[in-house]
Amino acid sequence: MARTVRTTVALALPVALAATALSYSAPEAKADTPAFLVGTGQHDITGAVAETGTFGFVANQDVEGLHQRLYSHAYVIADPATGKRIVYVSADTATIFPAHKAAVIQALTAKYGNKYTDANVMLTGTHTHVGNSGMSQDMLYQIAGNDTSAYGWDKRNFQAVVGGIVRSIEQADARVAPANLSLANGDLLGATPNRSLDVDWRIRTGTPAGTYRLQQLGDWKSGWTGKVSPYVGTSAPFTVS
Repeated sequence: MARTVRTTVALALPVALAATALSYSAPEAKADTPAFLVGTGQHDITGAVAETGTFGFVANQDVEGLHQRLYSHAYVIADPATGKRIVYVSADTATIFPAHKAAVIQALTAKYGNKYTDANVMLTGTHTHVGNSGMSQDMLYQIAGNDTSAYGWDKRNFQAVVGGIVRSIEQADARVAPANLSLANGDLLGATPNRSLDVDWRIRTGTPAGTYRLQQLGDWKSGWTGKVSPYVGTSAPFTVS
């Protein structure tokens, strides 16, 4: 009798990431004294919802309405003993470009002086592909961001993201209060399901016992260049007993 085994095939997709590392040593906390000052903020960064493109996998993906709004989440963390502080921002956008960082720092400097600088502000994106495009000064991303209205650069989207990030940091700065931070370690299971595929395989009767992996070989075509390239999909290991 044939048996059915369900496994997950992981698809390897090339993704380029860039980040700036912040180094900080936490002060030693007393039992009854919060170790940090922490503030949080959130602000809308949704750009245009029509006649513009999305940061999708190919060019000419036009926005045709609004499903959910996008936000910037900001965290200010300060050492009450030294006054040193850092800012961490997680924004619902595909990525953070140098143009974003430069514009945010310029706005913060105008309001706070040297309180927030390039050295203590980290901006990150959640890498969503359903947010707006047209926000990079790099030619490659301007080509990828083209849509039927010919926007490779869309000032509306750029200003929406930069302005929302700045507003979220301003909120976090105004809400700083004593707090403690904790770090949790563990396994994150079932994450990034959009990068994998559940497949049911029928295992023939009489298959030797052991641990197996399944591989699928195929080709994919780039929506940008039209180039056809091979790919390999490899399953998680499973046991036949």
